[in-house]
Amino acid sequence: MQAWINIIMLIIHSCSGNAICIDIDQKKIISKSGDIISFEIEDGNYTYTFHLKDNVRSQTTIDLRNIALNNNLLENYPGAGIKPFYLQPNKKYKFNNHTDGDAGSVIVKFYTDSLGNLHSLDNRVCE
Repeated sequence: MQAWINIIMLIIHSCSGNAICIDIDQKKIISKSGDIISFEIEDGNYTYTFHLKDNVRSQTTIDLRNIALNNNLLENYPGAGIKPFYLQPNKKYKFNNHTDGDAGSVIVKFYTDSLGNLHSLDNRVCE
């Protein structure tokens, strides 16, 4: 019986998902289903890959104001360590959370206006 309970708990934990939403006012991506550890940001020209430190738990938000400074990053350019990354004005972005490899990745689309304010493109705004 204990073995079945352990298996069920493992399944529940491993399938926590990658559900996210965007907080427009706070300029943050918020996880609805656990930690965020691995994600990408696409800007139409490039795809930037980010990995947070594995030993950091309970990071359920990603601060988009200065990703390299305001988050517990291990690297944001694979093999190159941490470099500054800022959202640019008048640009469209896709934030792709693929932390949980057992679940499908989840994408939030947004854009910045000329003042750097965020606007949702897909209604995944946090309530």
